[in-house]
Amino acid sequence: MDTPASTTPEERGDPRGWRRAASKSGVVVVQEAGSASWRFEESNPQLPHVALYVRDAVQLPVPAAPGVPPALTHRPPDRSSLLSFAERDEAARQWESWWDALLELEVRARTRPSAPNDRRGWEQRRMEREQAGVPPEFAALQDRPPLHRAVLGTYREALDWTNDRRSSRPRSDRLGFAYELVRQVAEDVAFDRQVSPAEVNGTALVLDVTGEWWHELTPGTVACSLAAARAPVPARRVLRLAFDAALDR
Repeated sequence: MDTPASTTPEERGDPRGWRRAASKSGVVVVQEAGSASWRFEESNPQLPHVALYVRDAVQLPVPAAPGVPPALTHRPPDRSSLLSFAERDEAARQWESWWDALLELEVRARTRPSAPNDRRGWEQRRMEREQAGVPPEFAALQDRPPLHRAVLGTYREALDWTNDRRSSRPRSDRLGFAYELVRQVAEDVAFDRQVSPAEVNGTALVLDVTGEWWHELTPGTVACSLAAARAPVPARRVLRLAFDAALDR
């Protein structure tokens, strides 16, 4: 569901001796020198962006919290008329549990990938997606009528927006983290922690939200804004958090 960004060193002007590989879940950056290699995966997931679109378009009053991202960088059309004031308050409370479920789904997809011929694994993944609440029916949200109605009323335009956003962005502009910075931080962590580079790995879910925001989801996986991924100081903190936490788990 995620669209891989730049996949070759030539496209990004990467230094010789390093490799960037694409995966179905995002962009994986690895070191090529020798047998020991660090690993970093960056993803721009679609379903969390759909949830944020629903929140912003319907103007759900979701309380601010460390794990709740700021507003999208894109301001969607006003769809607040889909719900009454009371229903919007109720949907806002329901949205938080849906958001947590979608992020958990993204984390599991990256920590427990299924092999192409693993039918049982793919069936388990399909069931997990249905339980989290995914298009087109969002059946898992039927027990939360206000949220379900808000989602059904906006998800198609949300999907159109996410698809247009990706297709209109130049290939060279689809990555958030600077390649050289990722390499430098990964090497620093390996040196500081006195571990093999092969033990250094991390994942970032990059969201198109305003400001320099980030939040640790699980040890080794951090959600962050695109601005945080592209600004050197917060990007370094995000990378260090992901790499260090993965080693500590």
